[in-house]
Amino acid sequence: MKTLEPTNSARLGAVGKITIFLLIMLWALPALAQTDYLVVDVDDLFGLWYSESDWGDYDNDGDLDLLMAGYGPTSGQGYHKFYRNDGSSVFTLLDLGMTGTGNGSVGFADLDGDNDLDAFVCGQSSTGEDFTGIYINEAGSFVLSDAGIPDRVSSSVRFGDYDCDGDLDILLTGGTVDDTTSGYIHIFRNDGDFNFNQVDVGAPGIRYGNADFGDYNNDGWLDIALTGSAGTSNYISMILAGNSEGTFSEIPVTLPGLRYSRISWYDFDCDGDLDILLSGSSSNSEPSVFKLFRNDGNDVFTDVPQPNVTGERQGDVAWGDINNDGYPDLIVNGLITTTTVVEKLYLFNPQNSLYEDAQTLTYLKYAAVSLGDYDNDGKLDMSVSGHYSSGNYWNKLYQNINPAANTAPQAPSGLASVVAGNSVTLSWDPATDSETPSAGLSYNVRVGTSPGACDIISPLADTATGWRKVARPGNAWQRQDYFVWELADGTYYWSVQAIDNSFAGSGFAPEQTFTIGAVAVQDNIQPAISRLANHPNPFNPSTRISYTLAEPGRARISVYNARGQLVSNLFDEFQTSGDHSLLWNGIDINGAILPSGVYELRIQCAGQLRQHRMALIK
Repeated sequence: MKTLEPTNSARLGAVGKITIFLLIMLWALPALAQTDYLVVDVDDLFGLWYSESDWGDYDNDGDLDLLMAGYGPTSGQGYHKFYRNDGSSVFTLLDLGMTGTGNGSVGFADLDGDNDLDAFVCGQSSTGEDFTGIYINEAGSFVLSDAGIPDRVSSSVRFGDYDCDGDLDILLTGGTVDDTTSGYIHIFRNDGDFNFNQVDVGAPGIRYGNADFGDYNNDGWLDIALTGSAGTSNYISMILAGNSEGTFSEIPVTLPGLRYSRISWYDFDCDGDLDILLSGSSSNSEPSVFKLFRNDGNDVFTDVPQPNVTGERQGDVAWGDINNDGYPDLIVNGLITTTTVVEKLYLFNPQNSLYEDAQTLTYLKYAAVSLGDYDNDGKLDMSVSGHYSSGNYWNKLYQNINPAANTAPQAPSGLASVVAGNSVTLSWDPATDSETPSAGLSYNVRVGTSPGACDIISPLADTATGWRKVARPGNAWQRQDYFVWELADGTYYWSVQAIDNSFAGSGFAPEQTFTIGAVAVQDNIQPAISRLANHPNPFNPSTRISYTLAEPGRARISVYNARGQLVSNLFDEFQTSGDHSLLWNGIDINGAILPSGVYELRIQCAGQLRQHRMALIK
């Protein structure tokens, strides 16, 4: 049979079709290449706006439950919605007797040291009044305490151990219903048994914004970042450095003053210190802004432009590792201007330090966004609620369908403790992780008065498995040490786990002990570090530190003040056995010159410890 050859016109037609097809494919390639990481999984939750939410395992069954509060379909009426996670994307709405609130804050925290989750709720109630309540978790039921914390609306709440006594204190901002201009910011110090004492942080009060705890200078004392309205047309953002005296001082860094704003500490570049994200607006006529400030040490924060990220106001910003590459990503949802919106997932690219547009989500006004792995598949999922359109209030759960699952970090090693009077400094070597860079890990400490217990420092984690009960960084942040003071005499049991940027916890390291009172500090000295000295002693302005290692290992050399507080890290590297020395010029961890006084030199190697006192005299 004869084969017919195509004519020239037929050949050109075929070529043209192929060319057109290729052009269409090239044009469509960006759309085809985009991956939807987050897809709607549960869409029948009660619609809320001016809402807040938090993930936490309140019933200790190994999955995250959802605490929510906000306004609903009735204007100005606050609702409380608590969803128990029953697995397989089934969430059961429970009536736990909590007061419903809108335009407020909610959060899980262990405020009584029993390692289960209590609940904090504040805002405008269904009767139009402002309200604040702490609900005690008693075997899965919640009982309103008589803590007596002031009622707040337009508020924010965070938890942290600001005074290093082992229990969680409360950082609260906001205003009242009766006064629509004044704002407040206070710490409520936890003195046990749900007794809280108000502490003034020495900053202007704010509303329509938030404040966040974090240890940006890794000195062991919590600092505060805040943003919001400090009065009519007075919008502020600032950083307050905490110290051992329990006071705070503003550091000289310029941040844009914003309202309807969000500020958060997080280590975006995984270099071991906390950076700042800031989003909000300065006026209705100007677009919202997004700012990322990199922590460069010595109280220096550098503006790192993020041209791809659009700022929001009257919405929310949440961070966490969505694509499981180890680095924290961003969800931004809210108003750009009065008529334009942003609803984006931005993935961080560590190659160029830029956030890049990855997925368009659903825009919501007055949005609340919370990230947590509710289906335990190693991927961060999302809760989002807010105002979608007139009379249409949104509340849905998004499942993360990224094919790459996260793996939990390895447990830290090299645990050591140094006792000074009724205080202790706990330390450990950095952990490792398959995705998150080692410097980007945070750490979570537990301390108890019996084996396996955590009645002194609660980790909000299962002590047997390391399962993290909240989707947050660890209580030690990025530090490899943790200071606790005012401990009673006795033997204490402690351990530590690593937390990655998907908020997954490693198992706890093998338990260690330390003793307050009954055993002298010198009993901790180990013969593997056979010599530690300095010359001259006393010294001014510098001294030569010399030491001898009986065996090779990673040597960590630090200086502490007379109160047992870390003031300088001098060395942290692997060394051979034998004699070594280094010069110290009396400079602290922030580059400042230390005052005269007695300082304690500590060297740790392979979990062993030796100490030496030296005097700086000027």
